[in-house]
Amino acid sequence: MTNRVIKLIEKCADIEPLEGRIFILPDKVRTYKDKRLIGRPKDPEVKEENIDSETEMVMIEEMVDVNHRFQTATVLKVPEDEIRFKAGDMLVYTIGTTFEFDLIKGVSFIRKYDVVAVVRG
Repeated sequence: MTNRVIKLIEKCADIEPLEGRIFILPDKVRTYKDKRLIGRPKDPEVKEENIDSETEMVMIEEMVDVNHRFQTATVLKVPEDEIRFKAGDMLVYTIGTTFEFDLIKGVSFIRKYDVVAVVRG
């Protein structure tokens, strides 16, 4: 475990999450490059806020960063009755299921039912 994870585990020590919730430190969002068709005005001088139904558009293929559907996080604190996870475990969860826990900077929480897998080893 890194020093940052250890410090966050210590900060979470006095707060007990309710049943079914887990405090986590989400990893950096994993992305991949993908080709997407994006509509752009045919006239390059037209600004985005001036686009209306009369504006001629052209489709351009661009490479964009797309978030992976599944992300990883480190467990910081679990309820006392939770036996499947412990502090320091690496979880896999579906993106968009975390909630920022703004009492401790950098900490989020997730419902245990949103956890897809535990990474061991």
